[in-house]
Amino acid sequence: LTGTIPPELGNLASLQWLHLSENQLTGIIPPELGRLASLQQLMLSHNSLTGSIPDELGHLAALQLMCLGGNKLTGEFPDTTRAKNLEEINVANCSLTHFAGRLGPRVTRLIFRGNRLTELPASFQWLKNLTEADFSFNMLKSFPIQRLALVSGQATVQLSLSGNPELRMTVNLPDKPCSDLPQGGEALWANPDNFSPVDEGYECTLPCTPGGIAELLLDRAVPISESLCRCREGFEGSGHYCSPCPANTYYDSTESVHRMVAVCLACPGNGSTLGRDRVADLSSCACPAGQSLNDTRGSGSCVDCEAGRAMTQFNFETTCDSCPVGRFSGTGSSACTLCIPGRIASQMASSVCIACPAGETPREDGGCCAPCPVGEYSGNGSSTCTPCIAGRVALQRGSSECTPCPAGQVASGSSVCTLCQDGQHPGNDSSACISCVEGHYARSGSSECSPCQAGRVALSDRSDCKPCPVGEFENGNGLCQPCQTGFFASSTGNIICDRCRPGTSTSTNGAVSESMCEVAPEVIVALIIFAIAWYVGVGICFAAFGFAVAVADITTQDGVTILTANTVHSLLAWPGSCLRVRIKGTGDALLDKTRRIQVRYKSPATLHLVLRVPQGRVGPEASQGSLSVPLPQSLLFTGVSGIPSGLILLTAVVALALCSAYMHKQTVFEAEHNKLLFGLWTLSSLSWHCWRYLKQNKTSLVLALQKHRKSFLQRNPTACSHGPSRALSIQKIMDLQDSFSAHIGQRSMYFVVANLIKPLTASQKKSYAEVAGCCSLQFFVSHFWGSPFIEMVQSLQKYAQHAANTLVWQESSFWICSLANNQWDLEHELGGKGEDSWKQSSFYLALSSESCTATVMVLDDQAMPFTRAWCLFEVVQTALILDKRQDFHGLILCTSSGILSTGSASAEVTAALARRMLALNLANAHASRPEDLAMIRHVVESMDGGFAAADKFVKANVYKAAARLKSNFNRGIDNLLGQLRGYASEDL
Repeated sequence: LTGTIPPELGNLASLQWLHLSENQLTGIIPPELGRLASLQQLMLSHNSLTGSIPDELGHLAALQLMCLGGNKLTGEFPDTTRAKNLEEINVANCSLTHFAGRLGPRVTRLIFRGNRLTELPASFQWLKNLTEADFSFNMLKSFPIQRLALVSGQATVQLSLSGNPELRMTVNLPDKPCSDLPQGGEALWANPDNFSPVDEGYECTLPCTPGGIAELLLDRAVPISESLCRCREGFEGSGHYCSPCPANTYYDSTESVHRMVAVCLACPGNGSTLGRDRVADLSSCACPAGQSLNDTRGSGSCVDCEAGRAMTQFNFETTCDSCPVGRFSGTGSSACTLCIPGRIASQMASSVCIACPAGETPREDGGCCAPCPVGEYSGNGSSTCTPCIAGRVALQRGSSECTPCPAGQVASGSSVCTLCQDGQHPGNDSSACISCVEGHYARSGSSECSPCQAGRVALSDRSDCKPCPVGEFENGNGLCQPCQTGFFASSTGNIICDRCRPGTSTSTNGAVSESMCEVAPEVIVALIIFAIAWYVGVGICFAAFGFAVAVADITTQDGVTILTANTVHSLLAWPGSCLRVRIKGTGDALLDKTRRIQVRYKSPATLHLVLRVPQGRVGPEASQGSLSVPLPQSLLFTGVSGIPSGLILLTAVVALALCSAYMHKQTVFEAEHNKLLFGLWTLSSLSWHCWRYLKQNKTSLVLALQKHRKSFLQRNPTACSHGPSRALSIQKIMDLQDSFSAHIGQRSMYFVVANLIKPLTASQKKSYAEVAGCCSLQFFVSHFWGSPFIEMVQSLQKYAQHAANTLVWQESSFWICSLANNQWDLEHELGGKGEDSWKQSSFYLALSSESCTATVMVLDDQAMPFTRAWCLFEVVQTALILDKRQDFHGLILCTSSGILSTGSASAEVTAALARRMLALNLANAHASRPEDLAMIRHVVESMDGGFAAADKFVKANVYKAAARLKSNFNRGIDNLLGQLRGYASEDL
């Protein structure tokens, strides 16, 4: 059978036998089986049942047999006290862990083999009818013996406890027979009358059978066999683990008789068994050396030998031997000890040695002391007499010390003192006379040498002193030494030489007068070389250690980028070399963000930049910045006249070192003069090179910026709110172009902002319109930053001339984002962040103001403004404003060749723009910032018609411009033909 046991079986009230063993049933045992009041046999063994045994099974009063073994049951076995007829329980090979309560009173057979039980049920000892209990292969840790004594008179239980590896049982050895022992208890009893030898070292007995147990089955996991064995006499240990008593120990029968553990004790007093082991009693121990028996042999009491006596070996003697003269011993000594040197023992049986007094030493036999001879001495307790050291004497026998000779004398041997001669003095140990050192002298009988006065030296025999001659000085070591070059001594007895005047020196050593000091030509040459080397070295340090070269211009033509330095860049033209340099401060993102840029030599002032320009981006254009070469490349690839800076610097350093060493040797200047001279040279060199560095930074652009700032910009500009109030007149826009026309050329607004607008507004951090003088706008300018700046100015100039009525056209005002926006706070100019932040942008505020009369869009032949998202935004706002205001002129298309909207532009430009607009899709417009593009696309898509309406509005304006061009062209042709008609022949 498979599946689970149906709970509906619990409804069979008359069911007596339920046999489902040895099937493939799964699931739990249904608690509903507890309702089978008539059930007598429940057999569910050898299935795959899981879970716990239901408590309801313990309530079946008629149940006699319960077989649940061979399943996967876990948890506890239920209380079965209410199952009063239950006789046999078999729950073998499950995973039960404990009992929930008591067992039924009529149980005769318990099979709990192969579970995880750790203890027996509490009611185990009250099972009167129990005949078999199998608790093998569980996890029992203890088995209280009192539970084995079940019921008096019931000795028929077969108990199996094998297979419990952690089970431990205690065995005691009684002092009376098994029949007199009490039933139960916490331990098994060993039979004291049944010991028999098993091995040479131990003997064993059998346990007394507990009351109520017919057969007790145990295995090796229960260590009872060790507790039923004990060691024999002459051995120690427990159980059957016995070892012979080692030498110098004996079997202690007193300690071992009444317990199952045998002990071997050491012989008393460090006694010995004389090499024998397995000694059975104390009588075989002998006294060790240094002890003797205090009574009879074998009494076990050894006592130490008295002081002055000794015993040299193990013995059974009752007395110790006396020490001879010259030897002694302490209490318990095994031998008499020879007195140490300097001490004697004059009697036998001495317990101590005494020291000889100072001046005496022991004789060879150690029995008495003798005085030291002349020339020798000894201290208290000395073993020998010591000869006096050099310089000391002992004039009498028995001297306790040696004394030094009188001052000015030395000891000859050990008893005679002699006087030192002229030029000598006693040495440190007074053993010999030694000569005075240089600069010192001594007369006969002097205790020490005296130094000569300053400027004087000792005679050759050291008996007196003399002064140093002219041209020499006393060097502090007692010797006269010639004056060095640059010094002289014109008198005797000098301790120092006089220095020659600064800038002069002597030709030889030992000069005797100042007239011998003169200026040497090589000194002048050394000074000139030193000055040149110092200047060159400082200059090379300026060039090689981080001082950058100012950039005058960076331009790109036909994909080739050329850098022009403001002065000579100092890079060497190594054949085929490609050097990496650092270019910064140009305002071009590609150059400023590239850490190292490869360059090739082109000329002394120009370099070819090797760049990888991203696709769709024009090459870099700049007229500012700096160029520097990092170390150590600057030492190899920069220089003068083809010579590397490193080699020049090394040459300068070597020249400086050689000149410095020469001038120091010649003492050309005093030390303080040297410091002053070096300081002046350093200051002048630094000043000169700093002036050159600052001068080369004055590029033509820097000068033009200064001139423009002085001529056209306000020192204290008035702040204008962003939006319509930051327009500029066309005249001021033209002034900007004229001031920097040489630098702008055909460059775009990107160049103008980075190189002109930002430097001009850096100090005030305002917009260019504010520092140049802002005004209210008339026309909003929409243009492409990548187009040439000059074409935008020309386009606006043409429109200003066209649109001027009563006003002077130079006063026409235009709002241009790059000039009106504060380039130092673009986040504020763009309206900040938020869904409708564009309504606070300067673009929207300027375009939607009442003073704005039209949107002037500056176009090129590629219609690039329509590819930019912000230009698209301006077109959309223009279309929306045109629907609201009648005085608004809408979108005015302009080019440098003329105004498209009035038909005054060239036909070629108009045709090219018309063709370009037909292929252009405004939805593809892009922006520099993704968030700007997303905002503008949202604004366009939210208007009626979306991108299609914007596209239609732009193309309608182009159409009008083309139509006006055509009309103007036809009208011009007709007028021209009318003027030429009179010249035409009739044949035509």
